[in-house]
Amino acid sequence: MVDVSLDRGVMALGRGRAAPAQPWPAHAEQQRSVSDTSSIAQEAQGRSSNKYRYPNRSAAAETRIANAAAAPFPIQAMETRQTKAAEKAKRRRSGDSLRDIYMQLIACRVPKADHDALRCVSKRWRAAAERVGLQRLRATCGWTETALIVAGGGDSVFERGESDPTPDREDCWQLIGGKWRKMRPDPAPRCDSAVVSWRGKVVCVGGTRTVKNDEDAWSMRTGVGDVVTYDGATDEWTELPAKCERRTSAFAAVDPTTDALVVVGGWRVRGDLLDPDPAITGGHFDEEVGTMQMLANPTDQAWTDLPAMISPVSNFVAGVIGTKLYVAGGLRWEHGWRIASDELQVYDFETRTWSLGPNLPGPRYYGAGCVCDGRLYLVGGKDESRSLTRGVIVFSPEGKDGRPAGWSPVSSLPEFRYYHSCCAYKGKVLVFGGEGDGEVFPPLVLSSISGPDPDRHQLWLSQVVRNELLDVLGRALASDDEGFSVPAASLNEELTTYTLVRFGFRWVGDTDSDDDDYGELALTNRERASKLYERLDDDAAVLSIPPLPAGYDHPLLAAIVCSAPVG
Repeated sequence: MVDVSLDRGVMALGRGRAAPAQPWPAHAEQQRSVSDTSSIAQEAQGRSSNKYRYPNRSAAAETRIANAAAAPFPIQAMETRQTKAAEKAKRRRSGDSLRDIYMQLIACRVPKADHDALRCVSKRWRAAAERVGLQRLRATCGWTETALIVAGGGDSVFERGESDPTPDREDCWQLIGGKWRKMRPDPAPRCDSAVVSWRGKVVCVGGTRTVKNDEDAWSMRTGVGDVVTYDGATDEWTELPAKCERRTSAFAAVDPTTDALVVVGGWRVRGDLLDPDPAITGGHFDEEVGTMQMLANPTDQAWTDLPAMISPVSNFVAGVIGTKLYVAGGLRWEHGWRIASDELQVYDFETRTWSLGPNLPGPRYYGAGCVCDGRLYLVGGKDESRSLTRGVIVFSPEGKDGRPAGWSPVSSLPEFRYYHSCCAYKGKVLVFGGEGDGEVFPPLVLSSISGPDPDRHQLWLSQVVRNELLDVLGRALASDDEGFSVPAASLNEELTTYTLVRFGFRWVGDTDSDDDDYGELALTNRERASKLYERLDDDAAVLSIPPLPAGYDHPLLAAIVCSAPVG
């Protein structure tokens, strides 16, 4: 028999008789009360003692649970998660989550014109864009850019006994992203140097320097022997240890067979141009330099002599086509007189011998020129009568584009120029600076519409002329009026008028007046004008070079103009 009895609220089980109930100790009651109170508080706050329930839970998980429980409202936790997601997306967009090597690979493919914007993204992108090894990485990846570099040059044409010499310009500019950027100035300003791009740098050999003499007056050193280089990637000027033979108005080239630097021709004055050495043979203060020298490496201490020219000349135009160097025209001494030359001297780099090629159509000196598309261009200058000429002739050794081998004329310059510079840039012939019969001499680019016919398809353009032509042609082609005309007085550039007459417009109105501003230009050949407009509107086909900032654009005589890598 089992007896069940209740005593003092406690159930006791026993056999035969009821077990006496035992009272709770006082300390147990107190401990139970404290424990219950703590558990209730923890549950109310959502922070139960999970450490004992889940001993394998990580500290990070405990932190997340605690942070989530600490939020007084669920909306605050949601906003926290959204903020963290936005920050993560921002880091992903800015590239801050990328490894350094990937950031450098991306930066080396960003055009140099956009590097300023890249530096503003974040500190890590700024560090990637300014890293020293970035230029080397760009070269390794084949992403090296080429820019137009203009430096030095004279302020005025000096005539002995008629004017005082002025200091040469020290400014240096790079054309990046269609805008001129001022770079580090030349520590030894000069003009009339032999300029060439050699092993990634602009090399200036010899030239004329205007410096202060012992009497604190400007003195011209015509024909110096120092050689300086400019690195467009690092913006640094460096003087090479080897001195060449003193010369100015010479020509520098790169030997295509050995990759060595070569300089040829030029002239010099014994001593100061204002106070020359009278001991020179024949009583002439000037002398032509007919020697040819070679520098194998930039670190070499001396130049190596090569065979001398057939006729020593200066102020000529030259260029390398294939494995041959062509020297056209120039000035030379003959029977005690300095005369213009019409000879074409040819140097073979493989056999290291000189020979004569076909003569020029006429003597030419003080011109400028370059090799573009396998042809040698001779632009402007003076002829045998010492008169300025706008004529442009081109020499084709192999008769390119169906032209006969030899010399042939192309589109003439819109104005007379001499002491100007010329170089090939992005497959175009570029003329820069100079002096002549005008007031402004903007950069000119020889462009072509289509076909090889120079009289019908080639034209000289400046940035201002191109914009003005696009405006006039756009209005003419958009008009349904067959009698569309534009007053000549409304055109700002004479070259614009000349080009419109060549491509679909003709003079109407007061054609008997000597002043062209009184007439009008009427559209007569819509098809020809349309072809010109389509060509000018194609940025990839037409090269547009802006002028240098005001105050630096003119005069700019015999300046350093070269296309070279800038990283």
